[in-house]
Amino acid sequence: MTPPVEPAARRRLFRITAGRRGSDSGIDLLWSASALTIFAAGLVWPILGAGIRVACPFRAITGLPCPTCGGTRAIVAFAHLDAAAALVANPLIFVAACASVAVIAYAIASRTGLIPRISIALEPAGRGAARILIPIALLAQWIYLIGAGR
Repeated sequence: MTPPVEPAARRRLFRITAGRRGSDSGIDLLWSASALTIFAAGLVWPILGAGIRVACPFRAITGLPCPTCGGTRAIVAFAHLDAAAALVANPLIFVAACASVAVIAYAIASRTGLIPRISIALEPAGRGAARILIPIALLAQWIYLIGAGR
């Protein structure tokens, strides 16, 4: 006999468990180090990269902006605490930068013992939702950039 299937409304997208489970992979530290490196580059880019323009191969071939068009401008604005300019330059990069700040804060707080460590795992329904929502977000981003005349 097969187990009963949960109704769609009750299916969980992800599971959060408190406390350290298994080995510590250090993914929070890796993500934090990567984000801090990108933010540091955003701080010095106006000085070291002044006047440097890198041609986008996607735009050169198609004449359209790629979904990450404005990403450098967004990171530079975010690193200089100009959230509005970062959001206008590239909304998805802005959201990723905000998520990175949250991960950095979590890594510091959990590793210093201020908050408990947590584990987040996508359930099968969550993986299915991600397979649908990520391409939709990228398409919406691309439509925004084309509409903004980038």
